[in-house]
Amino acid sequence: MPDKTWPVICFLHGIGEAAKNSRGADQAIKVLFNHGAPPWHCEINSPLIQDFIVLSPQLPSRRAWEERDLGEVNQILKTLYKSFRANRDKSYLTGFSIGGRAVFDFVVWGKRGQGKEGEETLRWAALWPVDDAYDQPRASCDIARIWLHFGTWKPGVQGSTVRNLRLQEIKAFRTGHPKVDRLYTDYSPFRYDHGPTCVAAYADSRVYEWLLRT
Repeated sequence: MPDKTWPVICFLHGIGEAAKNSRGADQAIKVLFNHGAPPWHCEINSPLIQDFIVLSPQLPSRRAWEERDLGEVNQILKTLYKSFRANRDKSYLTGFSIGGRAVFDFVVWGKRGQGKEGEETLRWAALWPVDDAYDQPRASCDIARIWLHFGTWKPGVQGSTVRNLRLQEIKAFRTGHPKVDRLYTDYSPFRYDHGPTCVAAYADSRVYEWLLRT
């Protein structure tokens, strides 16, 4: 199918999956497979991601995602759009922990960079933050389609984000195909802490189907 274009999932990893660990020693690239993240689904040839190009940039050291990282991700995406038939209008941003925090931050930084000479505006069709590491609730977000997952780690903060962003609950481990655009799934009733929340979120087939509805 020479005319087919491919949706893109851009995954931003958590604090422990950088190229160097907390002691500054090199880590194998397979650390990106931790917690059942999208790169792991690629490694096992999971049917969940067979309709997507998965981009998983890796930070060079153990730190938070920063505004400069958005510029580098943007450059990689430009290559995907130009040379690998990636679909600019079906590009989805997801991340876990500090990567979940960066999902929202990338949107803010992207708006800040609009209008700069030579910079194209990234268009995220949907956001998928998993256990956002930010210590304050998100007050607003301009992206129309959001699905937030969280567990027992900072549930109060993320619960406030749910109310502020007017997200509608989609119960964990239920069947059905959500038709609304702003959603959340709470794993805290199952006592899922940080890592298990990541595993469960990225194993939820409903989210991948929901992404492709754009």
